[in-house]
Amino acid sequence: MIKFTIILFAIFFIIPFVLQVSWAAEFSSDVKVFSSKKPGFNILVNIEYEFLIEYPTYLEFRELTYDDPVTVYGIVFTDSSDPSFYYEVAAWEQSNFELNTFGNDYLNYMILYEKDVCENSIVRRGTGCSNYQLENAQILQINGMDAYQLKHSYLNIPPQQSGTYTTKIVTDFKTPEYAWTIFAGVDTNNFQKYEKDFEAMTNSFMLKALASSQSEGQKTFSQSEVDEIFRLNELGSEKLDLGLYNEAIIYFDEALLINPNEPGVLNNKGVALSGLKKYPEALEYYQKALAIVPNYELYLKNEEITLKKIQKQESSACLPGRILIEGECVRKEKSGESGGGCLIATATFDSELAPQVQRLRELRDNILLQTSSGSAFMSGFNQFYYSFSPIIADWERQNLFFKEAVKLAITPLITSLSILNYVNMDSENQILGYGIGMILLNIGMYFVIPTITIMRIKRLFD
Repeated sequence: MIKFTIILFAIFFIIPFVLQVSWAAEFSSDVKVFSSKKPGFNILVNIEYEFLIEYPTYLEFRELTYDDPVTVYGIVFTDSSDPSFYYEVAAWEQSNFELNTFGNDYLNYMILYEKDVCENSIVRRGTGCSNYQLENAQILQINGMDAYQLKHSYLNIPPQQSGTYTTKIVTDFKTPEYAWTIFAGVDTNNFQKYEKDFEAMTNSFMLKALASSQSEGQKTFSQSEVDEIFRLNELGSEKLDLGLYNEAIIYFDEALLINPNEPGVLNNKGVALSGLKKYPEALEYYQKALAIVPNYELYLKNEEITLKKIQKQESSACLPGRILIEGECVRKEKSGESGGGCLIATATFDSELAPQVQRLRELRDNILLQTSSGSAFMSGFNQFYYSFSPIIADWERQNLFFKEAVKLAITPLITSLSILNYVNMDSENQILGYGIGMILLNIGMYFVIPTITIMRIKRLFD
């Protein structure tokens, strides 16, 4: 009987704990992470230095400290599967020469500087660098900012090791306060694997203060105004994540009273209006954001999705009080009806920003609520779920052991549901098919397999 009990304990507690996947990142309270609308990406926002960047979810990041007095801030993204990969964002104080040099003169300065860094790397860093080759040099426009970019390769020779060729992209952004540099590098043999992600991350980089100052024909805002815009936008974004669209709009409107041309706030208000099925109004705000920051991928994607929804609405007339979803007229929901957070998952993983919670939110907002059958399911599910979830969440906060037990219990469920974020579900039939399949999968995991396992183990002891 003792052996039987030990085996059962291993099946239901030890094995799930070993299989459980955890996510961790080392960062200060000034760094916030949000789920991006772009599949497979998160958005990192630094409140103190007022910048944001989208990054692939497979990367980890940590903030850096520097010995030199020139560099004031840095953060690096790494891939645990490839030690040669790094993507570093750094802010540093400029010299008088750098402050007053622009265009091709600054680009030529970067070329000479990077070559000098390579040739004198043993003196500066104790590593060898040879066979320096400049592959490309260009001046770009990224989110309304001049970007000076070099692509080069070189033979990197660490102390007492054989050398490997590294491909590196250096991008400089010049602002009146700091210069920002992005260093993106990896083993040359693996460069093609990461090239698109390098480009996507750099193209998403945006400085909030600079965006504000560029908005109204170079109108500048005080630091307190910029801070208030940022605070209101963050509060609105939190309501947006909970599906409380009307409350989110209140915060976004307050921010737009300070700066009517803040692109991030304009986009977020568009998302809230889209959540309320007010697609023409949402499109208007996406286009306002794009007029300020042309070609920003997130805004373009939101505009594209909204245009498709408007075309579907216009392709068929519905009776008053009904709207067209996936080609079918359904009863219009009341404002904010689909809101609500994942209470148990949030209590289990300690934050609404935890990757596990974000994946559940993406599944709900981006997939289930986009179809009538998914919306009907969520309406019934919410009535059942919120009848007991507040109690479970409170118990988790009061009892650490209960919290860990819940984590072990729901991890397989969350892992299985995350599969739905990587499949195409564009129709009612696909939603129903994948939904039924997922229900059967979880019945098998939680009931069928344990029952069969227990019966087989019991036979061994009979």
